[in-house]
Amino acid sequence: YGRNSGAIVNVKIGTATPIAATLTGNAWAVSLPANTITSSSTPVVIALTDPSGGDIELSKTIGLDTSEAFIARARADAPEGVEFLHHDVMDLPFPTGRANLVYGRFVLSHIPRPDRLVRAWMSQLELGGVLALDEVEWIRTDDPALRRYLTLLAAVLEARGSSLAAGPIADKFDGGPGGRKRTSVVRTHPVPTALAAELFALNFASWRDEPFVRDSHSRADLDQLDSELRELARGKSRAPITWGMRQMTFERGS
Repeated sequence: YGRNSGAIVNVKIGTATPIAATLTGNAWAVSLPANTITSSSTPVVIALTDPSGGDIELSKTIGLDTSEAFIARARADAPEGVEFLHHDVMDLPFPTGRANLVYGRFVLSHIPRPDRLVRAWMSQLELGGVLALDEVEWIRTDDPALRRYLTLLAAVLEARGSSLAAGPIADKFDGGPGGRKRTSVVRTHPVPTALAAELFALNFASWRDEPFVRDSHSRADLDQLDSELRELARGKSRAPITWGMRQMTFERGS
């Protein structure tokens, strides 16, 4: 497709809702349906690459992840033209080469010093390429179990040198030398409580045995939280939970 064309690529990551990346003229837009939440603790970055270096050609779509298990799930039903590679997104350069679009969602919360990584990712773009990010600005709920989980998760991420609310951190980035911030907006996403609890329970199981957690909470307390999350996942609460998602795009210039 040339730069004056329009194109849409739908990318399905594992069992997640497909992501639409739309090219109109020389502008990219990424649209995410409401309630689209990933349960992976090692999120995927999508890169659309242009091997010609000229007009944008949607030659391939590549997902990067450090989890072989999630990659295997994603490959199982990936559409034609979509590939997945085992790679840590903190390790640059990307194995894809430079891309026209790099998209990350719920990635920065799991990475120390996310401000540095956003700046580094800009170097992985072709000239005119776009970095699109979707990160947590805030999460609000009145449910006691969900609030305890979020408080504990925030402490775990802080101990790792990262932050649950990565949106405000990334929003301070202006695009860096030769780049610019194109858009930044917070969108509200109400999420069904049962779905949120199911995802929280899956993630909780992946880090509840970390030394920081074991040293600061008794096994009985952790078991109780796990039990309450699983009860909520079965639809035992009507308390709402709402995500404020910071959606940002940055463009690489000269």
